[in-house]
Amino acid sequence: MPLTAILVLGASAGQLGVVSAARWFPYLVFGLLAGVVLDHVPRRPVLIVSHVARALLLLSIPVAFGLDALHLEHLVVVSFGVGALMIFSDAAYQSVVPSLVGPLELVDANAKLEGSRSMAQIVGPSIGGALVQVLGPPIAIATNSVAFLVDALLLASIRLVERVPSRPHRLVKVWSEIGEGLHWVFGHPLLRPIQLASMSFIGANSIWVTVYLLFLTRQLGLEPWQVSLLLAPGVLAHCSARSVPVGSWLRSAWGGRSSPLTS
Repeated sequence: MPLTAILVLGASAGQLGVVSAARWFPYLVFGLLAGVVLDHVPRRPVLIVSHVARALLLLSIPVAFGLDALHLEHLVVVSFGVGALMIFSDAAYQSVVPSLVGPLELVDANAKLEGSRSMAQIVGPSIGGALVQVLGPPIAIATNSVAFLVDALLLASIRLVERVPSRPHRLVKVWSEIGEGLHWVFGHPLLRPIQLASMSFIGANSIWVTVYLLFLTRQLGLEPWQVSLLLAPGVLAHCSARSVPVGSWLRSAWGGRSSPLTS
C-alpha cells in the first residue's frame, strides 16, 4: 500500500504519513475495547470475519485502480479499516491458542506460530517486490486478498468449541473491565516493560518505514524488487530471535513447568 501511494499516486512525505497513521490510529480508538469484546465472544468467528473483511477492503484498491478512480483518500480509508480489523484479529489468534492446546504445549504452539509468521515476514518482502515489479502495486495488493480468503477457509476448517462468559450488558461494566486490564498489564513486572517496549517500537518503526521507503524510491530511484531485497535482511535479523528453536529452548529451560504467563 505505501508503494501504491508513492509510485501510483505520487504521495508526499506528509501524505504517506497520513496513510501510515490511518493504519495505527484504530489501536488508540478500538484497542482497549477489542480486548473486552474478545473476552465475551468466540474467537474463531472473529478471525474468520476479520480476514474476509480485510480481503474485501484490499480488493477495493485494484478495483478502483482499474476503474481509474483510485485516490489517496481511498488508501486512507482502507488502511484505517485494515488496521481496525487487525486489532481484533491479532488479539483473537493469540488468545485462541490456549483453547487448542494444553498448558504444557502452549509455549511450543506459540513458538511454531511465531516461526511460521517469521518465515512469512522473511519471504513476503521478496515475493511482494517481485509482484509489484511485474503487476504494479495496486494489482499486487489483490494477492493479499486471496491470501486472506484462503486463511479464512483454513480457520473455518478448525474444529473448536469455545466457552466464553456472557457479554457485559452495561457500559459501566465495559469500562470496568478495561480498567482492570490496564491495571493488570501495567502493574505486572514482566508485562509492563514488554508493553512499553512494544509501544516504542511501533512508533519508531512507523516513522522509519515512512521515511525509508520515500528515500529508497525517490532519492535513490530503486525499483520495487530492489526495495524488497533491502528490506528482507532487516526482517530476517528481526525474526531470528522469534524462531521455533528459541521457543523450544525456552520451553526446555523452564523444565517442562507451566508458568503464570502460560496458564
